[in-house]
Amino acid sequence: MATGSSVRYRQLLDLLVYDAAITTVVLAVGLLIGLITGGGLVTAKFALFVGGFVLLAIGTFKLRPRPPWKGDSRIPSMDEQPLQIWLYDHWPLDAHGCQAPDRLPIGLKIMGAGLLVLLVSFVMESVFGVVR
Repeated sequence: MATGSSVRYRQLLDLLVYDAAITTVVLAVGLLIGLITGGGLVTAKFALFVGGFVLLAIGTFKLRPRPPWKGDSRIPSMDEQPLQIWLYDHWPLDAHGCQAPDRLPIGLKIMGAGLLVLLVSFVMESVFGVVR
């Protein structure tokens, strides 16, 4: 039986890996858009800003409770998420014992990724001076 602190550690590890992966994908897409359009880092920062708020909206939508009159037959499990499957195949989360019952809800992870993406956008502007 796992203790409460070890479960929290595994949940935090799961959250950080998932959020880092989403942030990396959004940053790569933003940089690609910036290179294609010729806007460079300014366009990438704007794409991160918009992407962060889109992720927050998606996470909020996924966290809403399911109405009691709807059945649970159409709710996909967390293992059916393609990014989840890829991360658990390529990252050592299973080595830390992060199994399905210990994982946080997908909506919470997406909201965390949205906050991290917004933080990267803020750091690009305030620390590195990426402004128009």
